[in-house]
Amino acid sequence: MKYRKTLGTAISLLAAPFLYFAQPAKADTFDKVVSKSNKEFQQSLQKSNKEFDERLQQSNKDFEQGLQKSEQEFQKKLEQSDKQYQEQLQKSEKEFDEHLEKSNKEFEQALKKSNLRFKQGLENTRKRFDEKIYNFHKESQDEISDLEKKINTKPLPETFYYNNNRYTRVPLKRLTKPVRKKTTIRTRPNNRTNSTKNRNTTTRTNRYNLQQQFKKFKQSLDTILDNDVKPLFSTEEAYSYFTQPRVGEKNKVEFAKQVHDKYSKVWANKMHQGFPLFSAEDIIQLYNLGNVDDFFAHTDKLLEYRPEQNQGNPFFHDGEQIIRSYLNKMPEEFIDGWMKVMDRLNFDCKFLNTAWESGLHADSYLVTKALALGDDNGSPLYNRYNKDAQSLLELHQLGAKADIFDFFSQFKSDKGYFLFRPQRIKEIVKKGFDLDDDYIKQLLELEQRNKEKLTIGDIESAAVIKSMNNPNYVSSLYKIFKEQGIDYKLSLAKIKRYCQLNLPLRDIFFYDTRKPNAVIVLPTSDHNEAFYGESGRDFIKSLLRQYDAQIIIADTEQDVYTGLDYVPDVLLTTISGHGTQKTLSLGEADLRIYTGSGDETRTIDTSDVELLSYLKKTHPRSVVLLRSCLNGKGRQYEENLANFTAKSGRKVISGDDIANRTEITSLFPFDAEVYHHDKETGRYRRITYKPEIGGKIQ
Repeated sequence: MKYRKTLGTAISLLAAPFLYFAQPAKADTFDKVVSKSNKEFQQSLQKSNKEFDERLQQSNKDFEQGLQKSEQEFQKKLEQSDKQYQEQLQKSEKEFDEHLEKSNKEFEQALKKSNLRFKQGLENTRKRFDEKIYNFHKESQDEISDLEKKINTKPLPETFYYNNNRYTRVPLKRLTKPVRKKTTIRTRPNNRTNSTKNRNTTTRTNRYNLQQQFKKFKQSLDTILDNDVKPLFSTEEAYSYFTQPRVGEKNKVEFAKQVHDKYSKVWANKMHQGFPLFSAEDIIQLYNLGNVDDFFAHTDKLLEYRPEQNQGNPFFHDGEQIIRSYLNKMPEEFIDGWMKVMDRLNFDCKFLNTAWESGLHADSYLVTKALALGDDNGSPLYNRYNKDAQSLLELHQLGAKADIFDFFSQFKSDKGYFLFRPQRIKEIVKKGFDLDDDYIKQLLELEQRNKEKLTIGDIESAAVIKSMNNPNYVSSLYKIFKEQGIDYKLSLAKIKRYCQLNLPLRDIFFYDTRKPNAVIVLPTSDHNEAFYGESGRDFIKSLLRQYDAQIIIADTEQDVYTGLDYVPDVLLTTISGHGTQKTLSLGEADLRIYTGSGDETRTIDTSDVELLSYLKKTHPRSVVLLRSCLNGKGRQYEENLANFTAKSGRKVISGDDIANRTEITSLFPFDAEVYHHDKETGRYRRITYKPEIGGKIQ
């Protein structure tokens, strides 16, 4: 613009003198013309400048619009290319998975064929081996028969005989008679050989006489019948009785008849009359006692104890236990004391002998405290069960104190009934539960911080943890969970399960290395130790060889979500628990067998939409193993937990029947087969169900 103005002024200045000299007479008009021309020139110049500016602005706008259009087209093309790339990637992944499945199937088929060929070959080799053995045995028998014929017909100069632990060469004229002693070169006198012959004949006659005596003895014993049906003494028992040394002037057969006739009709029930109180072994033991008058008097006193519960039959109905009580010198006061509590406890004479040997009297503080224990409805804890009496005896043998009943009596239902049986108290004490133990007190205090009231399961868990005898393990669990920042609440039930796994702490917690990541979920409720037994621990150890895993003992579904949220890029998720078609129990009882508490949070079921959102955060090629029963029942035709889990877009492995074994076929990428054990055939049947990704139901 500046150059244009200067150019205009220069032209006007150059043209002014020419115009002046051209019209010298009209100077005034020249000035006017010059001024007009300048004005016109400036006006035109301004117009041109305005037009130029407008065109420049329009060109800038056009350029910006074109740039925006090009950017939009570029973004569209970029998105289309990304979509095409993702589609190609998904197709390649699907093709890879299909190819992998085909290869696995082909490998399984080839493996089955090879196993069949191997079994057939093994059976063929066995048959050939058996045929060879049979032919060899037959040929050897033929050769032996031929040799026997030759030996019986032709004499041989000498042969070998096994004598004095070594083979010796003995010259013989014929081999019809075996040589029992090594012959020497020196000759023996005839009178010596005659004496050996006489000795052999005497032993034979003595043996024959003994056999005849035993036959007569057995025939006389056979008159003693067991329940008027068969002989009381078997052949072995009769021979053992026959070989016993004689005691005084007692006749063995008459003594056996005396004992049998005296104590074979002691039963009030006619069906049992004739049934012997003492068996053949008992009679043999009684015969060796010597003077049995005291024993008969002791037995007569014991037979007077006939409680009403036995319907008039004697309490001591076992001859072995009667002999045991006689040898233990059990006093009548001890028996009378226990007979008074027979209306509360149903025990037998074996229990009474064991109680006497262990020093448990009926009037002891432990027994009186146990029999006085009852619930709010008046039902006694120890109530006419032989198992209850046995558990009370075992409590005494374990050294339990009577105060333990006061502690356990607080565990009652809302209706006032006991939540346990005496056998459960015995098992808890047997595992090491002691109220005076400081370690158990600490465990119960830790549990009471999270709960208002302890349960019988907490007491059992504390006993199991105490039996592990590793207090540092529990404190380390609390410490590492706190250091890792995992939002996870420990309880005694969970600590018990961690202790039962018997794994080092580095295998329980997640430490990221080059290995793929996994989350292993185990339930707190396991009534048959299916997941914490030897096979369950071996399954977990096989996973830990290939994966960096976080093991979560889950009581509620929130524990499962905590593990999935804590571990990044999860490639394997195993959720274990007893299940049904639509549920998988974590802290709940096995709903296939028992009635649950009704708390939905203690199970994984088909209404847990949160599970799908957490599984979608895992790696796109992650695998979910539902290690449970019946989660795939109905397969793709019915609603089940396997189809529901497949809606997360992840591969799911489950079983459509009761699962008894899970066999890993590939650790990475993970794959497994689930089997059911058929009790009728004794074989395992494959029940694996792998739903389509998306969980569509046909």
